[in-house]
Amino acid sequence: MAIIRQQTRVFNKPIGVVRADAGGARVGEAIAGAADTMARIAFQDAAREAEKRGIEAAKSVAEGQLTTINPETGKPEALKIPEGFGQIAADAYQRVVDARFEDAVDTQLRIKAQEISLKYQYNADAYADVFKDYIADLSKNAGGQYSTFIESTGAKYLALTSLNIKERAIAKARSDLAQSTLDGFETKKSQAYDLARTGGYLITGLDEESSKAADLASKSVDVITQAVGSNLLKTGSDRVKNIEISTEIARGAIEHINGLTINGRPLTSSERNLVTLAVRTGNANIEGLPKALQSNIKAMLEYVSPENADAILRHQDAVSSDYNLIEADRVAEAKAIAKAEAVRFQINADQTVDNLASRTMGSAGAAFRDDDTNTNRYTAIPGAVRNSSDEYDALRNNLATRIGANYTVEDYDKDLREAKENLLKPYLLNAAIGGNVESLRLALANPNNVNALNRLNEKQQQLVYEVHNSSFFDGSKEITDFMNSTLRGVEDKEQETKIQIDQNIKLMDGFNLALDAASSGALSQSDYEELISQLRSNIKPNGFSLTQVDGFKSNLDKARASSFITEFAAVNPRMNSYALNQLQQYVALKGQGAAENFPAGVKQFGDYILNAVSNPDDLKSVGNEINSLEATYAAREEDERKARELAKEVGRVGSGQGNMLDTKDRKTVDKVLLQMGIDLSQFSQMPPEEQKTALSINRFTAGQESLIDPLARLAAGLPVSGAESYMQMYAQLSNDMTPSAGTDVIIDRFGTGSGAPLSETQKQRLNDILSIYAVQGGDFNTIAVEMAEKQRDGKAAREAFFTKNKEYSNVREYLSTLKSISGNSTVINEMAPVAEYLIGNGLEIDEVQSRIDQIIDKNYGDSVHIIDPMSPSPNLNKSRFALTKTIPDAEARQAFVTKINSDISNISIDGRSFYLGEKSLLELGGMARYSPTGRRIELKKEDRIYLRPDPSGATDRYYAYYMENNELKPFIYSADSKGNPLPPEAGGKNYFASFSIEKEVGDLIRRNQAAEILKDMSDADRMDFIRQMQIDLKDVPVKDRIEFIRQERLRFESQQEGSM
Repeated sequence: MAIIRQQTRVFNKPIGVVRADAGGARVGEAIAGAADTMARIAFQDAAREAEKRGIEAAKSVAEGQLTTINPETGKPEALKIPEGFGQIAADAYQRVVDARFEDAVDTQLRIKAQEISLKYQYNADAYADVFKDYIADLSKNAGGQYSTFIESTGAKYLALTSLNIKERAIAKARSDLAQSTLDGFETKKSQAYDLARTGGYLITGLDEESSKAADLASKSVDVITQAVGSNLLKTGSDRVKNIEISTEIARGAIEHINGLTINGRPLTSSERNLVTLAVRTGNANIEGLPKALQSNIKAMLEYVSPENADAILRHQDAVSSDYNLIEADRVAEAKAIAKAEAVRFQINADQTVDNLASRTMGSAGAAFRDDDTNTNRYTAIPGAVRNSSDEYDALRNNLATRIGANYTVEDYDKDLREAKENLLKPYLLNAAIGGNVESLRLALANPNNVNALNRLNEKQQQLVYEVHNSSFFDGSKEITDFMNSTLRGVEDKEQETKIQIDQNIKLMDGFNLALDAASSGALSQSDYEELISQLRSNIKPNGFSLTQVDGFKSNLDKARASSFITEFAAVNPRMNSYALNQLQQYVALKGQGAAENFPAGVKQFGDYILNAVSNPDDLKSVGNEINSLEATYAAREEDERKARELAKEVGRVGSGQGNMLDTKDRKTVDKVLLQMGIDLSQFSQMPPEEQKTALSINRFTAGQESLIDPLARLAAGLPVSGAESYMQMYAQLSNDMTPSAGTDVIIDRFGTGSGAPLSETQKQRLNDILSIYAVQGGDFNTIAVEMAEKQRDGKAAREAFFTKNKEYSNVREYLSTLKSISGNSTVINEMAPVAEYLIGNGLEIDEVQSRIDQIIDKNYGDSVHIIDPMSPSPNLNKSRFALTKTIPDAEARQAFVTKINSDISNISIDGRSFYLGEKSLLELGGMARYSPTGRRIELKKEDRIYLRPDPSGATDRYYAYYMENNELKPFIYSADSKGNPLPPEAGGKNYFASFSIEKEVGDLIRRNQAAEILKDMSDADRMDFIRQMQIDLKDVPVKDRIEFIRQERLRFESQQEGSM
C-alpha cells in the first residue's frame, strides 16, 4: 500500500494554547485518533483490492460454466467461490457471475428461439412445444433466482416469437391460397384453349345460350373476382385474367378456323388472309366467304379486344404461315403438273406468243378437269395460273431483249397484248363450261362483287382470285373487253364448248402417242397422214390455230427424221464421224450435186430424212442433230486415238525409255502410277516389294504431280502431306546406284542443267532438309518451313537478287526478258506481283523463271484455233481462252469446231472457201468441201480462219479472222441479220462472223455434264429421273440447270432410299 505523507497545513485562525494540565490527555487522544484513521484507510484499500480481485476472477470464468447448473446447489457452476476469497471478494465475484449468467442465458434463449422458429416458421404450436422443452431442459437443475430468471426470460421469447410465427403462417396461408387460385386459373386457360381448338368456342345446341369455352371462361374469371374481393389478389386482376383467357380461346379458335375444310377442301391462302383482316380490323368483313367460315370467324371475334388483338394477330400469322407453306408445296406440285400438261401441247421449246398459247391450252384444261383422285385438285387452278404467269414473265423478258430496229416498242406491246389474250382464253373457256357465265363475267370485272362470287363454283372462284393476282392480267379496258367478249361468245353454249375442249385434249393425247412412236421409228406413214388431217380439221375458233398445227407437224417431222438418224448410226457397226458428216452434207445439199456420188447407205437414209422433213428451218435443225451426233463420234474417235497414244507412251515410259527432262514424260508417269494404284505419299508405309516398284518406275522419269511437285513445295518451305515419303524417295533417287555399273557409281536421277525437274537451288534446299533431319530428327515439314522462314527477309532478298543480276533494275524489266512472256505488257502486269513474291522469298533467278513459266503454262493453253493479241506467245496461239480452257469437254470442243466448219462451208469471200483448224485433221475427219456443181474444193493453208476471243473477256464469244497478205482481217461477208449468206443485191449487209460457246454447244456441254451426274444410275431410275427433269427444268435458268440436276439427283436418291 502506498504511504500517504502528511502535508503541512496552514490554518487561518487563532493559535490555541494547550494548557499544561490537559496536554498529556490530548496527546494520547491525538495518537489514538491517528491510529484509527490509519486503520480505516488501510481497510478501505484492502476492500477495494479484494473487490477488484473478485471481479477479475468472475470475468475470467469460462462461458460454459456460467450456464452449467450444479445439481446439488441449484446454482451456476461458476458460483463456487475461489479459495482464499474474503467476503468482499466473494460478494464481488458472485455479483459479476450473476450478471454474466443472466446475459449468457438471455443470449442462449434468443439464439435458440431464432433457430427453432426457422425450423417451424409457419407452425406456432410446434415451435412452442420444442422451445418449452428447451427452457425446461435449461432450467432443470437450477434453483431459486436462477430457475426463475431462465423461465421468465424463456417465456418472454416464447410469447414474442410465437406471435411472429402466427402472423407469418396467416400471411403464407393467404399467399398459398392466392397462388393456388392463379394456378387453377392457368389450368382453366389451357382447358379453354383446348376446347376452342376443337370448336368449343361455338354455340352448337339450339338450347345453349353460350359456348363451352365461354362457360369455362366465365366460371374461371368469377373465382378470380372473388379472390380480388377477399384481397387475395390485386385490384384489377379479374380484368387482366379475363383478357388472358379470352386470348387463349381466340388462339384456339384461330387454329380451329385455319384447319377447317370447306366442302372437303382446306382453306385457301386468300381465305386465311381474310381471317387476318378480320382480327386486324375487328370487323368481320367476310361476306364473300362460305357461311360456315363466316360463323366461325364471327364467334372467334367475340374474344378479340384492343388489349389482345396484337397477340392474336401474331398467332394468326404464325398458324396461317404454316398452312400457307403446305399450300405453297401443293401449289408447286400443281405447277409441275401444269408444266407437264403444257409440254404436251407445246409447239416447240421456244418462248413465243403462239407457243405460249398452245402450252396454256394444255395446262388450263388439266386444271379444270374433274378428278377426285387428284391430290392437288384444290390447288390445280392456282398452280396452273401461276405457272402461266411465270411463262408470261419469261416471254415478256425475252421479247424485251429483242426491241431494236427490227422490233419496235409497238411490236412489243402488240405481242404482249396478244399473249395476255392467248393466256386468258383457255381459262375462260374451261371456266365457262361450269355454267354461271354471266356471274363469272361480273366477278372477273369486279372481284369484290360478293353476289356474283357466291353464285360461282369453287374453281371459278379460285380462277377469279388467281387471275387478278397474275402478271398477265392488268385490268385494262382492252383486257376487260376481251374477257367480256369471250365469255359472252360461249354463254348458253357450255356443252358445245366442253365438247370442243375435250376434242382438243383427245387430239393432243393422240399427237403425243404419235410423237413417241415417231421418235422410235414406229409411226407408219398412214397413221402420220391421218393424224395431220385430224389436226388440220380442228383449226377453228376454240380449237387449234394454224400456227399450232404447223408446230405439231414440225415436231412430228423432226421426230421421224431423228429416228432415221438413230437407225443410220445403229445399222452400221463401224459407224464413224466421217459417215455422219457425209449424211449431214447429203441433207444440206438436199441429195443434189456432189451428194449423188455418196455411198448408197448415206443416200438411202438421207432420202428418208428429206422425205420426212420439208420445212427449211426443220431441215436445219435436223442437220444440227446430225452434227451433234457426228461430234459425239468424233470425240469418241479422238478419245480412242489418245488412248492408243497414251498406251504407247505408258508402255515406253514404263519400260524405262522415258526422259526425266521431258515434262510430258513425267506426266505420263503420273498416269502410270494412277493406273497401278501407287500413291507415292504412302511410300514410307509400303512393303519393300512395292517400294522397289515405285522406285523402279520413277528411276528414269519421275512423276511430275506425284513426286516432283511435292518436292518443289518442300524446297519452297511449303508443307505437304506425306513429306517423309517424298523425302525418302528423294534421298534414294538423288543418290542412286547405276544398276550396270556396280556399287561405286552414284547418279542423281533428277538430272542437272536446263530442263531438270528440280533446280540446283531446290535440290540444295532438299539436301539441307535431309542434313538437318539426320542431325536433330523431327518432322520434315517443320524443318522445311523453319528453314524457309530464315531465308525470307523480303527486302534483303530483293536487294540481293538485283545486286546479283545487275542487268535488271526492276521486276518488270526482268519479266520482259522471259521467253514465256514475250514482252507482252498485259502478262507482265499480271505476273509482276507474283515475281515480287518469289524474289522476296529468296528464290534464285532460274527458280523465279521456272515458277513464272509454270504459272503461264497452267493459265494459258495452246490452241491451233486461237489467235489472241493478249497471248504471251509470239505466235499469239497461247491464250487464256484456248478452247481446251473454255471447253474442257473434248466432245463439245470438237462439236464446236465442227459446227463452225459447217456454218462457214457455204460462205465465200472473193471466191475463197475457208475452214477452221489444221488441214490434215479436217481431211482425216471427212470435212471435205464441195462446190454447188459437185466439184471437190481443195483446202489451202492460207484459207484457214482463226478465232479471236472477245477483247473484253466478258463473253464466251469468238470473232473469226483470216489471213491475207500476212495480215489478219475480220471474217466479214454479206448476210442477213441472222448470219445466213445473202448477196448485197438481195439485201445482204456486212456481217462479222462470230461464234458463242453457249449458242453452239451449250446444250451438248450440259447434256454431257448431266450424263456424268447420272451415269451410275440404273436404267429405270435414270428414265424416271429424266422424265421428271423434262418437266422441272423448263423454269430453271439455263446457267443453273446442271447444279439443279445435281441437287435433284441427291433428292431423288433420298426419296428412293426412303421408299425402300
